[in-house]
Amino acid sequence: MLQKGMQILSLYKKFLEEVVPQNKSKFLDSSHMLDQLYHRLLAGSDDYGQLWSIVKLVLLLSHGCG
Repeated sequence: MLQKGMQILSLYKKFLEEVVPQNKSKFLDSSHMLDQLYHRLLAGSDDYGQLWSIVKLVLLLSHGCG
């Protein structure tokens, strides 16, 4: 389980280094909903699909459940 967590953390670091700089304007534009932005960048990606499942949970937890 620890190894899986380290893989996800490594994927997130790679995402921050490679994807975020290419999409910096989208992250800075407050009209973008963060959940939709992450979904577009992660969900359909072969490289980052696993990361989307974690980000989705974090976003859900931060908004509460009802």
